[in-house]
Amino acid sequence: MKKILFSGCSFVQGTGLDDEKENKNLFVNVFLKEIFNEHSVNNIGECGNSNLRIFLDSSAEKIGRAHV
Repeated sequence: MKKILFSGCSFVQGTGLDDEKENKNLFVNVFLKEIFNEHSVNNIGECGNSNLRIFLDSSAEKIGRAHV
């Protein structure tokens, strides 16, 4: 099974939506349902992440280390 990683800021997290990361209208969940339905999806988006934080978290996730 392929793994898909979503990383970003409040847009990826779903800030402003009910249930945020669990909301069915969050674009990550739409992709999961419509395109990646046979893939494992990991959404590590967090409100307030800077470009540097997004890069560091994505890199850490990719190499399997704890977030730096």
